[in-house]
Formats: sequence, structure tokens, C-alpha cells
Amino acid sequence: MWSSNAVLGTLTEALSFLSDDNYEIEYKQLEKPPAIETYFESPAPEETGFTPDDVILFSGGLDSCAGAVEQLQRNKKIALVSYRSSSKIVETQKYLVKQLRTRFGANCVLHVPIWATLTDNHGKEPTHRVRSSLFAALGAVTARLFGKDRLCFF
Repeated sequence: MWSSNAVLGTLTEALSFLSDDNYEIEYKQLEKPPAIETYFESPAPEETGFTPDDVILFSGGLDSCAGAVEQLQRNKKIALVSYRSSSKIVETQKYLVKQLRTRFGANCVLHVPIWATLTDNHGKEPTHRVRSSLFAALGAVTARLFGKDRLCFF
């Protein structure tokens, strides 16, 4: 499916629109793919028993934090998806998640941090030109893992 002309055309068009660059996508199968735990710190949804009402992209900035608070004030359980490309934001994200859990209850917030780096051979994102697309894709995959057909952006 991913290599069909329709999908490749849509992906390259979306990336070009977002960055004003031209793209050509080529897929290569990994001979020895790394374990999923390399990317995801949190256990799988079936292991946690956590079922969120909403999956939210969570950068650790004001907008995403305010969106999380808004959903929690509506008595929603939320899964926060964080894209981490460096360790600089990690402590801020952890602190904010801890504060949300303290104020709204630990059983209302699940944090799903995902590593995607500029230097590792796997999960490598060599530019920051379309990092919002990468973030959205990681969020969409996480939402799908929870059986959700939508993702919240704030």
C-alpha cells in the first residue's frame, strides 16, 4: 500500500507543501529492525490497561500543555505523545506530566515519549524541515494503537 502511486503522490505532495522542498520517497526493508522498545518508553496499551478518551500531541510547550489541561478539566483520560529528538526537553516534559498527574489523577494521564534522533541509525530524521509531519505521524500511529481514529493538536 505504501508504495502505491496514489500514496506516494499524496505523501510527497504533503511534504512539499509543508516545506517548499521536492521529495522522492524510496522504501528499504531493514534487515535487522531494532526492538520497538528502542523508540517507545511506555509499555503497550494492552499491558497498561489504559484506554484514553483522547490522544494528544505533547511537545511540552504552552499550547500542548494548555490543551491537555482543557481535556482533563472535561474529565477525559488522555495519552500524551511526545516526540523527542534531544534530551533538552525531556525533563520539562516529565515535570509537566508529573504536575498533570498530581492535579488530575495518575490514572487520567499516560505519557508516550517517542525517540527520533538526528544521529542514530534508526529513527533518524536528518532535517527539521518537516518535523511537524514526523510528530503528526508518530501521534497518528499511537492513536491507532489505542484504537482511536483522531488525534488532538493544540
